[in-house]
Amino acid sequence: MKILSAILILLSIFIGFAHGLGTLMNSPSPESLKMMAEVGITEPVRKLLGVLSLTTALLVLFPKTFLFGNLLR
Repeated sequence: MKILSAILILLSIFIGFAHGLGTLMNSPSPESLKMMAEVGITEPVRKLLGVLSLTTALLVLFPKTFLFGNLLR
């Protein structure tokens, strides 16, 4: 059971980092930019969402903030 828990935690952290870094590093396609503009997501908000994704992935690493990190994700 501990092995399964460890695998799930590592998977969650990997996905959080991949999403956060992808959001910060990659420039979205023109279609994505148009869609985000229609719902009101500007460039600073997109960057903030990337940082939030990285932060929540880090929170999952620590036992005292595990629940809070998962709730924010």
